[in-house]
Amino acid sequence: MSINRLLNEITFEFNSILSNFRDSKEETTMRKIYDSELKILQLLWNEGNMPARDLANRLKKSTNWKKTTTYTIINRCINKGLIERLGNDFICHAVLTKEEAQKQEFKILVTRMFDGSSNSLATSLSSKSKMTTSQIEKLCHMISEFIEDD
Repeated sequence: MSINRLLNEITFEFNSILSNFRDSKEETTMRKIYDSELKILQLLWNEGNMPARDLANRLKKSTNWKKTTTYTIINRCINKGLIERLGNDFICHAVLTKEEAQKQEFKILVTRMFDGSSNSLATSLSSKSKMTTSQIEKLCHMISEFIEDD
């Protein structure tokens, strides 16, 4: 398969993805996930539900945040619908899955950096770095899996 044909397939796949994103009502309510919120989500995705005090202790070790900082970010995550509080023990549970967060951040990236244009994204991918035919084929495969999971 020629590189031009593969790039055309990538562009077609991105157009399909983007048309699904544009049709989605969630795009208007989509909010950026900040790095501080992502740290909390990543702990919950990797370790499962945990009390807020445990999150604060873990993040104090890795980020040097004070307990009040962690609690503020937890509350911001709750207000954004990223996590929820379970029970009286303030157990934190990630409402947003890792896959949903990746899709959301991908939407934001394409919208902000490429004006929603899949052609611009594909051109940027192919022109900024030399991609081998094998890399392009793998990228096409990943994109098609991304669409099938939707």
